[in-house]
Amino acid sequence: MILFEIQDRIAAMDIALIDKGYITPDCELNVTGSGDVYIWIRTGRDGDIPGKFDNVSRASLEDVFDAADEKIAAYDPVENHKKKEAVKQFGRAVDNLREVGFEAEFTDPLSERLQAMTENLLTHDRD
Repeated sequence: MILFEIQDRIAAMDIALIDKGYITPDCELNVTGSGDVYIWIRTGRDGDIPGKFDNVSRASLEDVFDAADEKIAAYDPVENHKKKEAVKQFGRAVDNLREVGFEAEFTDPLSERLQAMTENLLTHDRD
């Protein structure tokens, strides 16, 4: 690989992360003196969305770029993470309502909606 091909591959990884909704991605290539090849992947942090920090190591440039592309492809889009967080917060709110003594006639319908949202998210994750 020549330099501009390496730059293009790194830029493509950043774009793939941006397409998934990550605000400040940063991918870097590191070749050690012993010949080990690493790619560092940082997604940045966006409000409540925790940043990811991963690395991939392979014996060759092509292999490390392919492995990094696969890892990035497996990342959840930010939108899915936000939905999962919202459902968790909704579940905590329902639990809090029960703890402070709200009647089952109020909390049970909320629990049913929570169950439906959870099943929807799980089904979407399997697709």
